[in-house]
Amino acid sequence: MGKPDSEISDLKKKRIMRNCRKKRRRQQRAINKRTASEAVLARKVNDGLMEQKALAEKYHDKWRKLCREAKDLRRKIQSHSRKFVCIKIVLPRKLSDGKGISGKGQLTDGKIDVLENYYGLANREAKL
Repeated sequence: MGKPDSEISDLKKKRIMRNCRKKRRRQQRAINKRTASEAVLARKVNDGLMEQKALAEKYHDKWRKLCREAKDLRRKIQSHSRKFVCIKIVLPRKLSDGKGISGKGQLTDGKIDVLENYYGLANREAKL
């Protein structure tokens, strides 16, 4: 009528083994899926980092170029103002009517030096 106990226990063992096998397969598939998604995620992160690094290098180079140009421009402005002071004030030392520039109420060497210092400081402190 019924199956003997040994057959039932064998069936239970087989069912347990089959379920364990299924469980192991499911776990292995889940692990494989996780590692695959981690690899994809790591690749995306690495690509993003490489893009950021490339952009940083690009803009750093542009920034350095602009700084260099600003320094050159500042030097040109300083030399231009020095030339102006030198050519227009220091060298002639005579007014258009032939009189000298020194004397009462006129430009003296001290005042010329003060003007040169003023322009020099203004140019050095100017932030371009």
